[in-house]
Amino acid sequence: MARSVWKGPFVDLHLLKKAEGMQDAGIMACAKHFPGHGDVSVDSHLDMPVIPKSMDQLDSLELYPFRELFKVGVYSTMVAHLFVPAVDSMPNHATSISASAISGLLRQRLGFQGLTFTDALEMKGIIRSLPGKRYTLV
Repeated sequence: MARSVWKGPFVDLHLLKKAEGMQDAGIMACAKHFPGHGDVSVDSHLDMPVIPKSMDQLDSLELYPFRELFKVGVYSTMVAHLFVPAVDSMPNHATSISASAISGLLRQRLGFQGLTFTDALEMKGIIRSLPGKRYTLV
């Protein structure tokens, strides 16, 4: 399957149908990398990308394909290691561990109620955002 459903101002309808078909066959489709990872120049495997857009800009571009995938019933969403000040203004606070991003934007505002998980936790995008802090992965 292609890596992105985003095709400029439109969502690739064939990929939406593929997501529906996968789930109809018992295979869980996943919308990723929430809230949108396409417009960054930094690889989150190496550092934390910053998306300095307004909420209006995010709503009209980055969030659009997620809304469309949620409409067709995608069961899971992977949250990316991104710093998006319009979503959570705490300095270097990754969306992947942000209540504002996950509970506020994803669940409350966009209404997604399926399975939510983060991108890989060994990625530098999250590790470098938490210097000197220790966490236990469960």
